Amino acid sequence: MLWRRGLRAEAAAAGAIVVAFVVLAAGYFDPYGGLSPGPRYFAPALPFLALGLPEAYRRWPLPTAGLAGVSVLATLYQAGTWGPNYDWSTIWWWAGAPRLVGFALVLAAVAAAVALVAPDLRALRRG
Repeated sequence: MLWRRGLRAEAAAAGAIVVAFVVLAAGYFDPYGGLSPGPRYFAPALPFLALGLPEAYRRWPLPTAGLAGVSVLATLYQAGTWGPNYDWSTIWWWAGAPRLVGFALVLAAVAAAVALVAPDLRALRRG
């Protein structure tokens, strides 16, 4: 959609960067980057991938927002509960809390952030 809008150089550069990171991460001997939740070697490409989100949201607001919400929740769950072994090696284990308690704390922080931003989002929609 960026390409159709006339932002061809930006769309081509962002697409090339994302494809290059996918190819590099897929060809690396440890694509997950060691003991980390997710493919951390691909993470620097995410801002370039996100350049298309405003256009997608403008064209398909509900599916884009829904998929973004599912992605955020899945990432928060993985970050809040991940460990190389289920019984050790998370911050929640060291604190003596079960993983789901840790996930609940992460969700509480996200809910607080959303509550702080919600009035501004409503104001943007109106104005």
